[in-house]
Amino acid sequence: MTKGEHMKQSNLYIIFAISIFTTNLVGCSSTPVATTPLPKEELISLGQDSSKGGSYEIALNNAQSFCNRWGAAPSIISKEVSYQGQLQEDTNTAINVATDIAIAAGNWIPRVGSSDAYETKITYKCY
Repeated sequence: MTKGEHMKQSNLYIIFAISIFTTNLVGCSSTPVATTPLPKEELISLGQDSSKGGSYEIALNNAQSFCNRWGAAPSIISKEVSYQGQLQEDTNTAINVATDIAIAAGNWIPRVGSSDAYETKITYKCY
């Protein structure tokens, strides 16, 4: 085989490799991508915090984060707030308020009241 014939054969291999590569690229771009459909059923999100508002905010943020995966937003169907603390609700609230005031004044004291006394259960759908 002469040098010229060898060069032609090498060029053919390169052209063949490029055509295979571009064919694969075109084939990949037309392949359908599997997507997970938007959930249609009712979903539940829970939030726990030392306050009613805080537990609702946590539950709502969880629902929004979940629906955002599909570019959707949660539509709240129902909301239930329950007290789960070991102390009486009024006592727990008073202890948490006193602790917050002491911390704001620059005093460190350990938290005695329950930090997850309230639980909010949100039932929602993603739309």
